[in-house]
Amino acid sequence: MTQQHTLAQQYLDAWNEADAQQRDAQLRRLLTPDATYTDPQMTGHGPDGIGQMIGAARTQLPGLSFRLRGAVEAHHDTMRFSWTLGPDADTDVAGGTDVVVLDGGRMRQIIGFIDFAPAAS
Repeated sequence: MTQQHTLAQQYLDAWNEADAQQRDAQLRRLLTPDATYTDPQMTGHGPDGIGQMIGAARTQLPGLSFRLRGAVEAHHDTMRFSWTLGPDADTDVAGGTDVVVLDGGRMRQIIGFIDFAPAAS
């Protein structure tokens, strides 16, 4: 398993972590102090801000978890990986791709793209 694959999996594990203190500790290990997160629906700044953003998102996603989809690609200080979201490994309700800029082996910038999701009602 590559370092980038491990980093992507640990990042998704943080999204899946229900305990806010555990999640925040994970994010402080994974992210640089000035890290940013941006996707079409939300943004976060720094490990604390990104942790709060994830906590708010988790209230909208009860019973769902993120899973790594496919291989993690990386070159220089950039990596990208795809993920799915669903209640189990056989049911995906959404999916996306994240592009990450690394700094010293930690995530400094995360840009998320939604590949598929339910239509808004």
